[in-house]
Amino acid sequence: MATDIKKTDLRGLMMKIQAVAGTPEALVVGTDGILVMDGQFMFETDPLERKIDKPGHGARPFVNVKRRSRFQFGIELRGNAVVGAAAPIGTVLRACGFSQALVVSTSAIYSLVTSGHEIVTLEGYSHGQKVTGNDARGVLSSIELSIRNFAMAKVDVLGLAPATPVADAALPAIVTTNFQAPRAIETATFEVDIGGFKLNAISLNIDTNAAVEIYEGSEQTFVFYKEFYRPTGTLRVFKDTRASWHPENISLANTLSDVYATISGGGETVRLDLDSVQIGIPKLSDEGGVAAWDIPLSVVGSTATDALKLSFLV
Repeated sequence: MATDIKKTDLRGLMMKIQAVAGTPEALVVGTDGILVMDGQFMFETDPLERKIDKPGHGARPFVNVKRRSRFQFGIELRGNAVVGAAAPIGTVLRACGFSQALVVSTSAIYSLVTSGHEIVTLEGYSHGQKVTGNDARGVLSSIELSIRNFAMAKVDVLGLAPATPVADAALPAIVTTNFQAPRAIETATFEVDIGGFKLNAISLNIDTNAAVEIYEGSEQTFVFYKEFYRPTGTLRVFKDTRASWHPENISLANTLSDVYATISGGGETVRLDLDSVQIGIPKLSDEGGVAAWDIPLSVVGSTATDALKLSFLV
């Protein structure tokens, strides 16, 4: 058997912005590697049954249609090698509908766009199998920020599967030296601000409610947004915040607030901006026996600014 069974638990991913639809890019191990966590890479199809009368035993015959490649994985939001240069996860963010704006030695900013969603060629290696996707697009399905954990985002990418079968392949030696060492979020490095008030936050979890799907027409097949980004989430803060901030008043007044979270350390600051957020009624909670609030958030956004933005700053 060609597969190295000792490597069946190892996963790696390569991804590159595709210049022309229908023309896959050549991927290079040394420059196109992406550091991912909990990766799942697979080929999928939809069984199309023939609607004949039910047989006495067994299933209806079917054919497999809409063959596609799916890549689901986590990425750590920290790890920009050089501030002002493209973030190591920049290709992933661009494949998920974000624009990239670079200011040398100052910032790398990724903002949601309503059009011009770029496509990528990618290869995932999992359990001795290479999964290839062309003309691929994806979404950030969730963002998870909490103390005593990593700054994480989960990604779902769909691509057009190649027409020919893919042979077993060993995991290539993907280079990840431009990623910094793992660094957990500590209390002093985690700051959440709502409308100018800095809060004693524990966690901020965002579900983007976005999804991609394969479109098949008589002449064209491509990946498109099935559900646009409509971020919702929960902010958990310690109850002592009430001394200077009253979320019930904001909620009952139906006031919109801008929310941002920053994580500092390792020579960079990663900032998440949520524009025009409506706050729900806080729910009583606790963290390790200490009184807390779980505050529902719903991003309304506006036509003038981005509803969701990630910035890598000095």
